[in-house]
Amino acid sequence: MIKQQTKSEALNIAKPAGGDEILPLLEAVLDGRINKKTTVFFICTGNTCRSPMAAAYLNHCCGDKYTAESAGISAHDGDPISENAVIALKEAGILPTPEHDYTRHRAHTLTDNDAARADIIVTMTEQHATAVLYAFPQFAGKIIIMPRPISDPFGGTVDRYKKCLSEIISCVDELFHVDGQNKRK
Repeated sequence: MIKQQTKSEALNIAKPAGGDEILPLLEAVLDGRINKKTTVFFICTGNTCRSPMAAAYLNHCCGDKYTAESAGISAHDGDPISENAVIALKEAGILPTPEHDYTRHRAHTLTDNDAARADIIVTMTEQHATAVLYAFPQFAGKIIIMPRPISDPFGGTVDRYKKCLSEIISCVDELFHVDGQNKRK
């Protein structure tokens, strides 16, 4: 069982890569003071495994508060989401919907337009945060690193993807203060 975080703990978990500017926004979202959906971009390397799984999970559990999207730092544009990622998501009960059909996902590299549209940019590792910060220093205040590094399942078995998804769920729950009562059904 994952220990539920207080709002203060969730804010401490959010490790801003580029400064503390993102913390007031995250706090306002957690408090419910922001009425519009917050746009969250999850970033990994190739945008076929970790970041689309994270986006699918946040859309699944908290789609009323967040619109989650994903991109990579060095994606091969147009590649589909990994077949094993789709299997792991479906077996976890995270099913595609007409609004968020992750089975139609196509990888792409983070663009200036993506970074500008994002309210929050969440990276899977510190290395991803460094790459985003280097490419888009003007958006430093939007970058948060996952509470723990998310290992890359690329090329692994379905079980490896399930383990990765479990890591993602744990970190997203901590970061966005998700508990069973806040999750959409």
